Amino acid sequence: MSDIGFNDNLNVAGRTFHFQTSSNSNKGVVSCEIYENGTLMTVSEIDFERRKESIPTSFENRMKRIVESLHSEMMTEVELLFLISEKVKKLRHSPSNCKMGIMFLQNNLVEEAIKQFELAINNDPNYLDGYNNLGLTYIQTGEYKKAIQIFKRAIDKGNNFADIHNNYGFALLKQREYSNALKEFQESLKINNNYNEAHYNLALLYFESTMYDKTDEYLPPPSIRIQRGFEQLQKIRKFQKKQFDMIYPRLEKFYEAKEYKKLTDVLNETKAKIYAK
Repeated sequence: MSDIGFNDNLNVAGRTFHFQTSSNSNKGVVSCEIYENGTLMTVSEIDFERRKESIPTSFENRMKRIVESLHSEMMTEVELLFLISEKVKKLRHSPSNCKMGIMFLQNNLVEEAIKQFELAINNDPNYLDGYNNLGLTYIQTGEYKKAIQIFKRAIDKGNNFADIHNNYGFALLKQREYSNALKEFQESLKINNNYNEAHYNLALLYFESTMYDKTDEYLPPPSIRIQRGFEQLQKIRKFQKKQFDMIYPRLEKFYEAKEYKKLTDVLNETKAKIYAK
């Protein structure tokens, strides 16, 4: 049988989204793609059972129901997001703003997510989650300078939380401000020495900085950094994190071969998967 597809536009909040939902019977997957102005925003997939039916039309009807259901659910979800967000804006309730922002972010609606996180901060200038989520969103979009400004505002208010220092340090790391990033990771681990991601970021800093900043007075000599970087990798192993254990043999191989550039590349490439926000 041929695969089944649905295409529809949704007009909401002055914007037009195109929903394209289709089945792939060979893979047993139904996927819904959402576009805006020809740009893919997000994809949602579900698996379905590819059991054989005695009557071919029964399988086709079941497939059609699954595709139509996902298509309808995704359109309703996006429409409700915008409708609910307008009501949430009027509540002036920071936790609700953050929840809406996260939901927008999950659908790759970054602009709306940023607005919600900014509202959370404006409604309550001391609301930590607003700063943290806004800073993480800017990291996700590669706007590291903006992320640095947001995290610094949070810390300047006296918010001494391990995740804020860790995320602030990571934004600094992406700007190759290694000395300042090191201070933030160290502060994060001082607050919580079992903070797995901070150990990972610290390892990344030690290895990467030897390639781009060999003379910084605050940083240890490159040879010491390499040693300390590997020590961090050893600490991470103790947390028995499955995703990290899968890449560790490659990291160890590159370390022993002194191929630190390749080791750093692996750490950078896999961080988002291991520590998905």
